[in-house]
Amino acid sequence: MNIPDFSNINIDNLSPKKRKLTNGIDCFEFSNPEMDVVRLKIVFLNAGSNAQDKFFVASQTKSLLTQGVEGLSVNELADQIDFFGLNINSITTSEKTTFNFSFLKTYEKDVLPLIAKMITQPSFPEDCLQVSLANSKQELMIRKQKTNYLARRAFMENLFGKDNPYGQYGNVEDFDKITREDLVDFYQKHYCCQQCFIILSGNISEEFYQLLDEYLGKDYWNKSTATMPTKDIATSQQKANIIVEAPFENAVQASIVVGKLLPKITEENYMPLTVLNCLLGGYFNSRLMQNIREDKGFTYGINSVLVPFTYGSIFMILTDVAKDKCEATINEIFFEIKRLQDEKVPSRELQIVKNFIIGDELRNNDGVMDLGDNYETIHKYHLPDNYSSKTIERVKATSAEEIMLLARKYFKKESFITSISK
Repeated sequence: MNIPDFSNINIDNLSPKKRKLTNGIDCFEFSNPEMDVVRLKIVFLNAGSNAQDKFFVASQTKSLLTQGVEGLSVNELADQIDFFGLNINSITTSEKTTFNFSFLKTYEKDVLPLIAKMITQPSFPEDCLQVSLANSKQELMIRKQKTNYLARRAFMENLFGKDNPYGQYGNVEDFDKITREDLVDFYQKHYCCQQCFIILSGNISEEFYQLLDEYLGKDYWNKSTATMPTKDIATSQQKANIIVEAPFENAVQASIVVGKLLPKITEENYMPLTVLNCLLGGYFNSRLMQNIREDKGFTYGINSVLVPFTYGSIFMILTDVAKDKCEATINEIFFEIKRLQDEKVPSRELQIVKNFIIGDELRNNDGVMDLGDNYETIHKYHLPDNYSSKTIERVKATSAEEIMLLARKYFKKESFITSISK
């Protein structure tokens, strides 16, 4: 089978149209006037779990923000959201909280005032909070019955240390300590017009932008109460060359996490490390999948990921296996790592991996919605607007010799943490 030639593939500079609302909020616009849909993505850079003083306050604030607003009852707000077909997706990570509001262009004049009320005038209803806390408590209890959650939790606690925000995990009883006042306080401190940015995708007209400025750009909401992050977060890996066990009684399988810290997304070696990651476990035909799934039959799936954050990136190999195959699986993981250190990757295999990464990058830039999602990462980490183009060029230039040198430098066996729950 011939391998497609991607040598001439590239991405044009797909920079957004950049504007500022009256109150200073940066707006990045990817417009397609032929679409019937608008998506408003608003990213709060200081509203992640790292900023909270109590466990789960950040995620509960995010959840309650869209459930009640001043001047409308909970049911009235829900009815309007349903009537206008407003779709809301939100996520809180350790570093930020992101809201995605999607709606038909036809209803922009009706929906924008509603979104503005959620963002600037949330009421945090007490009854909604109690329901949310009960549901979240139940979800955590279920997660704690899964070995993959316990293994990953133990891995992160040892990677960063339990005193570090990135390595801290709350327990079920922590939900009982949360009050409505905690959410109001977190909102006033961390949801501010000067600590967020907006990405607009879809049918964005000049009239829409003027409406956006009217509803979200005229007031300096929470400027007087907002605080900047002050927590000192360690950037070094706290432990290495250890095996951590998170026992789970009556487990029928073992969950394994093997990983470590790697360089930041802005550093020179990050892009070729994505090639190394893909070779090892980053796609279906990776070496770990071929060895541990296809040849040994130890698992239904094994993969590796490289996840960027402000101070570096987290590399993890994750899999679930039968309990009696745990030690053999770990041995095979390090066998494949050793192969990458000792043997040059065959040119055909390397080209297939490069094509996969390039294809994935093209998919990430396929249409204005994907461009908007991609740009959230670009802006957050202060990357150049043509980062996707630079990624493709750097991936093309990555050689088998470079892969071997990177594996030797970063993948020394004694630098890894291995976490097991069984």
